[in-house]
Amino acid sequence: PAAFGPVHHLTVACFFLQHPEGHTAEVLAMWRHMISEPEAGASFATRELAAARRAFDGPTRVREAGARPPAWWPTTFPVTVWDVLRGPGAPLEAAGHVQRVRQWAYEIGAVLDRADPASA
Repeated sequence: PAAFGPVHHLTVACFFLQHPEGHTAEVLAMWRHMISEPEAGASFATRELAAARRAFDGPTRVREAGARPPAWWPTTFPVTVWDVLRGPGAPLEAAGHVQRVRQWAYEIGAVLDRADPASA
């Protein structure tokens, strides 16, 4: 819990932003927002997760058969889940794990911002 709980929302968002196939544009936007403030802490995560539950509850789904990300969506990223969990300098201790997940979120956000024509 000390390692995974504080950044679980970032871990999920990061992983699916790097593997976006089959997810709706709306949930990709929500995950992008989730990683926009990786240092924000528990209150941000609680608020945003509650908003996500409201947005994607009931008939609204996050998965869509055949859904593809926009053509500009990157296919490679400098940091992956492998780097966070087992890469060089990744000892399995709580503080280091939390920092690596936050760095992963920063890196994904930067890559998406550079690639997204709407961010220019």
